[in-house]
Amino acid sequence: MHSNRFRAAAAALCLAAICSTPAHGQLLNTGFESGMMGPWFNSTDFCTPGIGCTNWSVSAGASRTGGFGASNRGNILLRQTLATATAASSITELSFWARQEKTSLMAWFLGYSDGSVSDGLINTSTNWQKFTFTSSLQLAKTVTSVGVYGVSPADNTSFVDDWTLTSNTVVPEPSSIALMLTGLVLIPVMARRRRN
Repeated sequence: MHSNRFRAAAAALCLAAICSTPAHGQLLNTGFESGMMGPWFNSTDFCTPGIGCTNWSVSAGASRTGGFGASNRGNILLRQTLATATAASSITELSFWARQEKTSLMAWFLGYSDGSVSDGLINTSTNWQKFTFTSSLQLAKTVTSVGVYGVSPADNTSFVDDWTLTSNTVVPEPSSIALMLTGLVLIPVMARRRRN
């Protein structure tokens, strides 16, 4: 009878360790609400010197929601390296919101663990629009970074806000891990106690 209880407890603890939540934390500061750029950074710069390009920066006037968003002038890549490299096949949504001062073009960017990249042009509006590029992922690869180019001419301001990266990658909850470790420690103790 007691050994069945121990087995049931062990099974419950192992099951608790497997319980997980969808991973949402690969992309940080998604709405720029820290009021700072980090962990986003200005990367590749395709601007012609002397034409008035400005790096991406975070400001209150650039937001779609919340208090802050990011903006720039010219063809500069705003990029973030993911906190956790993520299999492209597990990503269920990858999107951001954007607008420009004058209707023009921007481009999304993806970096992969093998060093390859992909990008694609998007037609923008003066109104906020959601751009989803999940279907452009190379499913056999692992995503390590995401970003957006403000490819408009330097006399046009690009705005981005509210990034989303969700995946069905399972990440064990810390409480589940703690419960499993506690159970693994207690099972031999209880078994020894039962023998005595």
